[in-house]
Amino acid sequence: ANEILKKIDRKEVANEFEFLNDVEPRIVYSLLANEAPQTVAITLAYLTPKAAAEVLKQFPSEQRGVIALKLATTSR
Repeated sequence: ANEILKKIDRKEVANEFEFLNDVEPRIVYSLLANEAPQTVAITLAYLTPKAAAEVLKQFPSEQRGVIALKLATTSR
């Protein structure tokens, strides 16, 4: 299973998230607001840094730190 997962083209996955860069940050936030910090971080990792920062600003400050830490340690 690990061999198969390693073969997945990460660029294809990134392309699936690309449209989120053009969505209003508050809308992306509303889609992610009830997700686990790990899920939010993985999603933000596929956005441009500017778009990810704008979405992250929408979260309450206590969640921002947790999400930012997860984002910093997430490799996509």
